[in-house]
Amino acid sequence: MTTTSQAAGWHPDPDGVYQYRYHDGVGWTLHVADNGVTSQAPLAGVPQPPPPPPPGSAPIAGTGAVPAEDAQALRRFAEEYGRACSNMLTSIEAALRVANDATATRNMAEKRPQHEISIRNFADMASRLEEEFAPLYRAFDNARALAKEAGARLVAGCRNSDPEVVLLASLDPQTYSETGAAVEYLRAPFGPTPRAFVAAVKAGNAAISSAPDFGEPAFRGHVYR
Repeated sequence: MTTTSQAAGWHPDPDGVYQYRYHDGVGWTLHVADNGVTSQAPLAGVPQPPPPPPPGSAPIAGTGAVPAEDAQALRRFAEEYGRACSNMLTSIEAALRVANDATATRNMAEKRPQHEISIRNFADMASRLEEEFAPLYRAFDNARALAKEAGARLVAGCRNSDPEVVLLASLDPQTYSETGAAVEYLRAPFGPTPRAFVAAVKAGNAAISSAPDFGEPAFRGHVYR
């Protein structure tokens, strides 16, 4: 058994002979799997008679460490999370347009020196925009709560699996990319005022622009938890 640092579980066979090989957290074992069928082979790839199954169920093709009996449920959880994240991003776009206008107008109302009539006009306009923003923020806040709940279901369902691997294997590239953006907004400190909302979006944008891709050392994940 070759020793190498790796999380315990099913991982792609380092020899490339089988789909997966089981790592016990200390080193690669003899347990291998192809399409959910386990067998035994040394790391060099020479087949051996099938042993008793190793801990956990064998993974199915294309889903990384997802046990075969849970794959459909986990894929459904991942897809629900992807949809929830996409819906939240749509709600952010709708609210941000009004929040930007409200913030800029309120800033103009607070600008000094300025004629009182201009101050009053800007203040009235800002108040109307803030009223328009309020239901958009509530819609966003609800969408964000649903995305967090969907993320929690996915994480809870992945008892023996990595939710990041499940998500990557379950979503199309566009939706997967959207979850990467959405998770930064889920982490950002949003508030119910236009200014707080704009500031949180800026914080999320900054985090998104510096976020590494899946598999890179500093990858923070696309699944909110």
